[in-house]
Amino acid sequence: MSKGEWEIAVKSAEGRIESLIRSDGWEMYKKSKDCTIYRTQCDITDNTIFRFEATVPNCTVDEVCWRIHPCGTLRQIWDSQLQSIEVIDEFSEDTLVIRHVTKARLLGIISERDTIDLCKFASREDGSRRVVMTSIVHPNAPRVPSIVRAHTHPSMFTIKPTYDNGVEVEAILHAEMHLNNVPTQVLDTLVPRGIMKFHDDLKKSIQKSQHLPRVDRSLPGWITVRLADRA
Repeated sequence: MSKGEWEIAVKSAEGRIESLIRSDGWEMYKKSKDCTIYRTQCDITDNTIFRFEATVPNCTVDEVCWRIHPCGTLRQIWDSQLQSIEVIDEFSEDTLVIRHVTKARLLGIISERDTIDLCKFASREDGSRRVVMTSIVHPNAPRVPSIVRAHTHPSMFTIKPTYDNGVEVEAILHAEMHLNNVPTQVLDTLVPRGIMKFHDDLKKSIQKSQHLPRVDRSLPGWITVRLADRA
């Protein structure tokens, strides 16, 4: 993929996300004390797009960044649904190609899935962070026979500070998981349950370790560690 091609892919994904954010077609699907899930039907792919908004108390944006970003070292420790995550390629200082592998579900009825995602990380003046992602084909990520290759349509994850010493996270998730033999009723609950489990795992990780160890690496697009800051 040339620079021009991936830049077009990123801009297209960002444009789609902005359109979804502005859409008035969202309907509330599920709500808990600190997490709300919305959904809307995609008229292009004829499947469901999910959006969730949640809070994580008593933490900073950076603490969540270190737990989410693939260049951190904590994601596989706390995310119980993740089998592995790795950087396949680095297109620029804020744009990476990431391979996500999720664990099998429903006692193996749903096998492992992987996605190869072009991810654009950004930091904003208000202290928030955002990553926009969309699936691509990459020569360094061939298919694995035992793992089903899923497809991420333009999606995003945002982290921003709140006024009460916490963090608000928001995501738009749109993917084709190729679950043709799974009943629709199961599909309609699988993603929301996964979203709420992700949020619960993240909160537990924050509660267990309020303070991150000193780090000597940067998170492309999100956090830059200067040489003078390194241990």
